[in-house]
Amino acid sequence: MSPERVVGTLTKGYESIMSAATPANRAALAMFVVAEVHPFTDGNGRTARVAMNHFLTQAGLTRIIVPTVFRDDYISALKALSSNAHPVPLVRMLACVARFSRWLNMTSMTNCFAALTQSNAMQRPEGCSAHL
Repeated sequence: MSPERVVGTLTKGYESIMSAATPANRAALAMFVVAEVHPFTDGNGRTARVAMNHFLTQAGLTRIIVPTVFRDDYISALKALSSNAHPVPLVRMLACVARFSRWLNMTSMTNCFAALTQSNAMQRPEGCSAHL
């Protein structure tokens, strides 16, 4: 996207986000808008997920962590929506990682990292299957 269109596109995107019917829809739209507009030279994915988690947290819902092992699936789902307006893969992906995020034991950093290790969540996608 050309730099001169970023602010206007983000403004319109924000209007769409705020008109979404549910907090989960607002969260998913926020993530998608930031990822699609790509307003920064670096950190767009992280910023997109922070925006998503802002809306989830605001609604009292579980924040979503996208494990490294699911990175390729996450990128493919974003591309499916971006390239041909096919939202189902992203909806399924977010539902999957939301279940994973609820499963994580967040009572301490030690417990969380043990669960991440047990599930292979921090492994590269090639040749690894995550335990959910």
